[in-house]
Amino acid sequence: MTSTPVKKTAVNKARAKAPSATSSRAKSAPKKSTPKKSAPAKSAAAVSAPQSWHVYIVRCADGTFYAGVALEVARRVAEHNGQGKRGARYTRARRPVKLVYQETAANRSEAGQREYAIKQQSHAAKRALIAATTIHDGCNVH
Repeated sequence: MTSTPVKKTAVNKARAKAPSATSSRAKSAPKKSTPKKSAPAKSAAAVSAPQSWHVYIVRCADGTFYAGVALEVARRVAEHNGQGKRGARYTRARRPVKLVYQETAANRSEAGQREYAIKQQSHAAKRALIAATTIHDGCNVH
């Protein structure tokens, strides 16, 4: 089989002059690096006293429970009740919510694992968990 000769057209001439993508790549200009923003300075109290994570349960107006984790439970409950923009979508339609249970966890990971375990429980099991804890300042604390 013989190959047919390629006509010398304007397109073929331009292709012949242009460097191929496989032969040698044109070097692009180095990317400009943007300066990294430094983290805001923390107060001495925030640095010296690390906060602990909490797992909490709130009772919604329709009687359902919502479990979550937070560093500041009171602030988080206020958010669930509409103060601020970060309330959970679930509680938004079930306001007002009331804090009925909280427990302290060693770190964020353990708090998340405990939250998951609580969410897997039935409504009756959550009621039993809440009832089994001692009441402290209107909230069941474990």
